[in-house]
Amino acid sequence: MHVVQDIWPHLTNLKWIHSASAGVERLLFPELVKSSVTVTNAKVSSTVPAGDVLSSIVNAVTRDALLMHQRPGAVDGIWDAVRNNTLQSHAAAT
Repeated sequence: MHVVQDIWPHLTNLKWIHSASAGVERLLFPELVKSSVTVTNAKVSSTVPAGDVLSSIVNAVTRDALLMHQRPGAVDGIWDAVRNNTLQSHAAAT
């Protein structure tokens, strides 16, 4: 039996499953196929390792880099010190 199939009865709010492998054949089971859960997969190998992408996203989130353009003075080229949060502080806030 597959791990997802084993815990399927407890996944009542599941909306999406992403498989890192190119195929999803071994992931599928009858209840999943009949459900409205979206199943996606990595169609090709990425040239950028997933760890590099993840660490870039973590850096952007913890430093509010996505909102830099909205900081006061950004239009004038004046930048205040960037708040250096931790990932843990973001997880606690959500």
